[in-house]
Amino acid sequence: MAADDRSRWPGHFYVVPAVVMYTAAFEAFLQEHLAFSRHRLERSDAPSQAVDLERIDALKMQEKPFGDFKDWVKEIYRLYDPKGIGLDPNCEQYQNLIALKELRNSVIHYNAAFIEHAVWPARLEQALHRSKIQVMNAGWVTNFLRVEVADWAHATARAAVELFTQITGAENPFTITDAEGMLNWEYVRSNPAYMDSSRDAKLPPN
Repeated sequence: MAADDRSRWPGHFYVVPAVVMYTAAFEAFLQEHLAFSRHRLERSDAPSQAVDLERIDALKMQEKPFGDFKDWVKEIYRLYDPKGIGLDPNCEQYQNLIALKELRNSVIHYNAAFIEHAVWPARLEQALHRSKIQVMNAGWVTNFLRVEVADWAHATARAAVELFTQITGAENPFTITDAEGMLNWEYVRSNPAYMDSSRDAKLPPN
């Protein structure tokens, strides 16, 4: 194989952990809201407390009728929407999220012994379409080991979180703030000059 050909093949084995991590981060974000809601409900004397706690617990455990990821996400967005509507299942953010979850499940449960090298699982069609990777003459695992896929996974998780904050009015964790010396971690990571110029100012007083 020529050197130029080799350069086209991906070697980014961190992509799979990134896909798993960003999916888990999104789920943890929703779980955190559920945990806070349960904490408040435990101290409530509302007549519907028992019913509400049962619903929150079912969502936290992703139990019936919320065992399917799609139903789980839609119900949480609806539950926290002051209008009681939730998200549009046809919206770009939701469709990307479902495609990401399918990719995550596929790589987590991948077993080469059970899958033909040249066969692409039908459930990954949307992930392929939405991540916009340039398909090479290789199996689906190799093709998804592309840095573009990691970037898409990050953008998908972030967009889903920001959609939640838009619908519910919850605090956007990606909003830059100087409150109590805290900054959005993505802003800090992508702006090292900020840290260099303000490190002393952000340190608490002795």
